[in-house]
Amino acid sequence: MVCWVFWEIEMKALVVLGTVFSATIVHLSSCCDTINSGDTLSENDSGKIMPYLCDDSSALRSVINEDSDSARVIFESDPTLYSERFINGLKEYGGYKSFTIKDSTICMERAGECEVFPDIPKIGTEFLLTGKKDHLAIALKVQRINYTTIDYSLEMVEFGNSSHNISGEADIQSLFFLGAEIRYNSYTDEVFFVTEFSDNSKDSCFLKIGLQYDENGTLWGWIDKNCNGKVRDVSSDDFPTLVEK
Repeated sequence: MVCWVFWEIEMKALVVLGTVFSATIVHLSSCCDTINSGDTLSENDSGKIMPYLCDDSSALRSVINEDSDSARVIFESDPTLYSERFINGLKEYGGYKSFTIKDSTICMERAGECEVFPDIPKIGTEFLLTGKKDHLAIALKVQRINYTTIDYSLEMVEFGNSSHNISGEADIQSLFFLGAEIRYNSYTDEVFFVTEFSDNSKDSCFLKIGLQYDENGTLWGWIDKNCNGKVRDVSSDDFPTLVEK
């Protein structure tokens, strides 16, 4: 179980991913039996902070890296609401030294530079989108599970040839605040600014899912994907826009 202690730390200090500032523990969750209330955490204690923040998750350890030159990410809300891949993407970006995340808002290091996470689709909502071209039919089910991530289930059927099914999680682009992606809607003959989610968890394979509502509240989808077995690669440039069912 991951045990995050910093939102239960006295407000005179913060524990920041990347640097641990002096702070006093005032309350602990039950999973933090190894620390006592009143313990002080300081920069020199960076080695002992690890057991308090996570069990044996190497992904989380890579975020808490005091020696790294990467950007710091400061959480003012529950960090489990944002994917590790999204956070690692922020840390690798060299344009800012730090990011502060609170609920649906992310702020860059310079005051006033804040953006809201896109709510497309809204958290907790689930949609089925379908499309067909020639002998290839696609059914895509998506559900937004937090501020950065969707669950997806994709079925591709090429009649007379083969099929390909895959499910997983896809994350919003870490640098979404630099500008939205643009897609052409093959049904309405319009150009849409879309929220794009990606799953690049497998080497040399990619999946990109673009989503956007129209003025009537209908959700439209675009897909780019390779590594489909015997089913051909799909590009949003030559495959029809997916329609909400």
